[in-house]
Amino acid sequence: AVKLGILRAAIREDDDGLGDGYHGDLPDEWSRSLTHDVALALAMSPISAQNLLQAAWDLGALLPGIGVLLEGGTLTYAKARAVNDALELLSEPDKAAAEALIVPAVAGKTFTQVQKIAAMAGVTVDPGLAERTREHAERNRARVTLRREPSGAAMLCGSDLPPAETLAAHAAVCARA
Repeated sequence: AVKLGILRAAIREDDDGLGDGYHGDLPDEWSRSLTHDVALALAMSPISAQNLLQAAWDLGALLPGIGVLLEGGTLTYAKARAVNDALELLSEPDKAAAEALIVPAVAGKTFTQVQKIAAMAGVTVDPGLAERTREHAERNRARVTLRREPSGAAMLCGSDLPPAETLAAHAAVCARA
């Protein structure tokens, strides 16, 4: 929570006329140099720094109730991030409506329970969210990794893949194995 608060302060200080939009006291945009400064300061890639800055902004500007729960220790960063990720594709008014359903329900819940509460709240507010989330994942986050196992054999793992094609590929790999 402290790290995210510091990042929001950096976003405020970085406001150098990049855009006219604001959410509260946070500008809607920040410079690429801020992203690179954060990456260097936290020893992470610029992509990871951008994602962290976006999470800080989201929890301060779009999901302030979740941000307050994080700051108060009711939620861990992982749980707050799970809520933010679950509501990623909602419009701002729908995010606010979903957040109102989530905030009173997450105290004392496990990570998986918080994920489910957030997903259910998102679908309650926007019934088409589940399908859009799946399509977005297939389009933007699909990946297959190949690694060597300690035994010397190989491991093949896929994530966010289209279900029908994945089932067909699984059957082909099983037949080959």
